[in-house]
Amino acid sequence: MNSFSPKMTILLSAATLAFFLSACGGDSGTGGNNEIELSSSSVAESKNPLSSSSLNAVSSSSVKQESSSSAGASSSSSEIQNNSSSSSLCADIYSFLPVTSFCDARDGRYYQTATIGAQVWMAENLNYVTESGSWCYDNSESNCAQYGRLYDWDTAMEVCPEGWHLPNNDEWVTLVNFTGGDVGTALKSATGWNGTDNYGFNALPGGKRNYYDGSFYDFGNYGNWWTATDDSDFASYQSMNTVSASVNGGIVLKSYGFSVRCVQDMLPPIYL
Repeated sequence: MNSFSPKMTILLSAATLAFFLSACGGDSGTGGNNEIELSSSSVAESKNPLSSSSLNAVSSSSVKQESSSSAGASSSSSEIQNNSSSSSLCADIYSFLPVTSFCDARDGRYYQTATIGAQVWMAENLNYVTESGSWCYDNSESNCAQYGRLYDWDTAMEVCPEGWHLPNNDEWVTLVNFTGGDVGTALKSATGWNGTDNYGFNALPGGKRNYYDGSFYDFGNYGNWWTATDDSDFASYQSMNTVSASVNGGIVLKSYGFSVRCVQDMLPPIYL
């Protein structure tokens, strides 16, 4: 048998240890261990054909694509919002209005409302511009802004916005009976004439337009409102004035120009 000297045994053990460290990756250090780190790097590159620079390029490209995709989504979302807001003239302002207001989606104009008993009334005369059948008192836009427009009866029947309608005589009677007492005074505006406006109805003396010559009169003294109750060429109206503390009804030709107050549609009862 061959025998090894202690010196040779130590050399062999050192070589074996070096080989083992080389195979296993070893601890990083100085000298020969630098070769192990280089070898380890080469192995990593052979197993992953994409270099770090390639990975950076792919990562950068992905970020750009995601950014572009996000921008596209944001643009698309913006378009939806714009389309949504443009679908109604009230969309941008309606959420900021008090609960006692209503916005007419046709022109973006909003009106104060008043809940009186079980009814919800507009607390302003309607001021929606029509192609025909409506006028400003004395043909002055400033009068329309404060007192609303004057309408002939046929136009008045169609002019209230969706969810509202021209009240009939019975609905006016319901309003008058609920308020009671000096109802005319209680419903008239506290400014502009002699009212106390106890219920927020804010009735104003908008006058009227004569049917045969187009003249205007009674401004500041009378407020006249169409009702949906009619009979042939005539229709009923309700009136308040500076002399009387009551609300008075009458019948006139449908071609007169009177104010319009809309009342909210009531939901039908639900039977269980």
